[in-house]
Amino acid sequence: MPKFIPFKAVRPTRDKAYLVATRSYLSYSDVVLRDKLNNNPYTFLQVIHPDKIGEAPTFGEERYKKVADRYLEFINNGFLLKEESDNFYIYQQSTMDHTYTGIIGAVAVSDYLEGKIKVHEHTLSAREEMFKDYLSVTKFNAEPVLLSHVSNNEIDQWIVRNSRERAEYEFTSTDGVLHLLWPVSDKVQIDKLKALYASLPDFYIADGHHRSASSALFNQSFPESIAGSFFMSMLVSEDNLRLAAFARLVRHSYRSLNAVIKDLQKDFEIEEAYMEYPMKKGEFLLYGEGKWYKLRLKESIAKSESFVDQLDTSLAVEYILNPVFAIYDQRTDERLAYKPDLDNGLTVKEIVDSGEYEFAIRMAPMEASDVRKVADDNQIMPPKSTYIEPKLRSGLLIYPLNDE
Repeated sequence: MPKFIPFKAVRPTRDKAYLVATRSYLSYSDVVLRDKLNNNPYTFLQVIHPDKIGEAPTFGEERYKKVADRYLEFINNGFLLKEESDNFYIYQQSTMDHTYTGIIGAVAVSDYLEGKIKVHEHTLSAREEMFKDYLSVTKFNAEPVLLSHVSNNEIDQWIVRNSRERAEYEFTSTDGVLHLLWPVSDKVQIDKLKALYASLPDFYIADGHHRSASSALFNQSFPESIAGSFFMSMLVSEDNLRLAAFARLVRHSYRSLNAVIKDLQKDFEIEEAYMEYPMKKGEFLLYGEGKWYKLRLKESIAKSESFVDQLDTSLAVEYILNPVFAIYDQRTDERLAYKPDLDNGLTVKEIVDSGEYEFAIRMAPMEASDVRKVADDNQIMPPKSTYIEPKLRSGLLIYPLNDE
């Protein structure tokens, strides 16, 4: 039963929330980033991208100190306020085809270290250290880790009861997503929610493995910090997540489509298909030279008893990437790229047709229960096994790492 507690957030004033909250600056093109920095003095990009346009970029501790200074400027200028009481925060994102609702609070580093907050991905030590150093200097966390849990009807009912009043924030971001946020400070309701979450056996990291690991390193570096023994997270029922697949893109293979198909015939039943084919587990779509082919492993192929080895992302490595394209390191091989498959293959088709890559491999999305089983079995999925939404915003809520 992992701990989940409310906290005193630093957050934008109601009139500036839509101007402050932002996606990661790495998700913007240089043109869009420059436009936002030049035309919106309130965007949290001003904090996390403190170098002025045209200046030489800074790195490491020098950059982190600039971030910390800009953060304090936002507080001193009144763009951000600090809550006077501990709150849970109901947060909801709505797109044209999906609504995501969850609770933002703080989870314990000790539960992460003890395996009550379960992982399904490896992390890179260098990135963990970099994020830890960032937290050590800036002393704040501005983006929640996304955690999932098994569905719980009582938690769903609690959310409904506590989101009936006007939302503190209600705005639509430039990507067309509607954002709503309700702070909950009533102690009776807080205690009720804490008890409900305490009844759950485990939490699962959906997005934010490196941020979780770096928070643990920060806690180990500053064990006396009470705030540092927790990290900000959004808890979402696993049936409220959207999972999409990552398509694999291959270039510099120096192979014709006919040669690739010939090699694949050893292990797959192959037939011509079309881009929007509704894929099932164990099926793949290959695109190259303007044609789509459906691949299905032959019944005679012996399957591993390991659940993670039976995932389509693992099968793609064993039967396509390794033997056909000689791609053995999925993390570092520059011939391989990944693209979220959010539009029935249209984007990956356009990428291949442009000549940037030669082949695309599509597969069916995983289910949340698959991710949970991998984590419960203490196994690790191949890189980019699943693309999970919602994608959370920076600066909407900030978790202070000092104990003031």
